[in-house]
Amino acid sequence: MKKWRCTCGGTIKKGVRDRIEELSDYSEPAHPDYRPKYLHLLPLAEIIAKALSITPLTKTVAAEWDNLIKKFGNEVNILVDAGMDEIKENTNEKIACAIQMFRDNKVIIHPGGGGKYGVIELSGDEAKQVHKAVKGQKSLFDF
Repeated sequence: MKKWRCTCGGTIKKGVRDRIEELSDYSEPAHPDYRPKYLHLLPLAEIIAKALSITPLTKTVAAEWDNLIKKFGNEVNILVDAGMDEIKENTNEKIACAIQMFRDNKVIIHPGGGGKYGVIELSGDEAKQVHKAVKGQKSLFDF
């Protein structure tokens, strides 16, 4: 690195990973035995939005999110603990399929950085299943 200077002469801001590498004592992560396993979670609103092929900041996503939170209490319970049969009974079939994909690690995460937010996407064949889950107007995934 060029002492955190851009070729244009401006200052480059350090990212989280760079700061962690500066502060770390180990070459590999070392977690104590008593530490619980780390859960990688995605925002429920993002999963709902992907399932419905809309943006997260819509009334539809907010209504579905509110419905699930009222039924299950919190996002961790919905994404990790609640039974899939119960989730299927309480929400749209596409959303239930997307939650199942999340649980099965079939969601692709494109990390953000450099001033851009990260993006999630439902992987290939599974995305087709989500979009075919409810009959209606064909989507781009049907072709």
